[in-house]
Amino acid sequence: MTAMARARAKRTPGQIGREHLRVCADIVDSAPDLMQATPAAASSLTVADIRRAGSSQENAASLLYPVVEAFLQGSPPGPDVSYVFHASIFVAALVAEVEEPLAPMAGESAAQDLTQMMMMALEAEAYEFILQGAGDMLERLGDMMGKAYYKIEASGFRLAATSRTLGDPSSALEKLDIETQLEAHRMEMRELLPLARQECEGDETRNQMLDTFESML
Repeated sequence: MTAMARARAKRTPGQIGREHLRVCADIVDSAPDLMQATPAAASSLTVADIRRAGSSQENAASLLYPVVEAFLQGSPPGPDVSYVFHASIFVAALVAEVEEPLAPMAGESAAQDLTQMMMMALEAEAYEFILQGAGDMLERLGDMMGKAYYKIEASGFRLAATSRTLGDPSSALEKLDIETQLEAHRMEMRELLPLARQECEGDETRNQMLDTFESML
């Protein structure tokens, strides 16, 4: 083992996380979008580091803690950096075949980051962010984690964004196409709502969000 390899092996999960957060910030600054930034960040993590961090609940929490630490120190990362940090760890954990507890912890955090960004996009009327990738990314996270809640969120945000960009269709064909898109999102939400309610039993905040999306149907 080389001296560099030995030094890497001695790093704690917290040190790995802090370094990775810096790497993610640099990648987000240079990458054109989050879909390209995430795999680039994931490739910077070694299988050995991920397996070490995923070996216990404590180690997994230590790896993910630097985002919270940055908030407490008054220099929080942007939601895009936080998303790439969490999503890249989630992807790296799946590649390394490290599941509990690291993968679900990172996946949940990534989905929450993405939800925050889409809520901000709706408020800022930046609908293209939702419709041109973010909604698909959240749905994919929901699929990979087996979480109906996030898939409903993805459809709900896309439904809201599409509805707000309707304007006046230039033709009957365009109007039909838009209505078909809207109905596809509604159908998926209707289908997933019962399962999402079961997942979120006892979680008042998430059930309120589900109430909001259900009112859109």
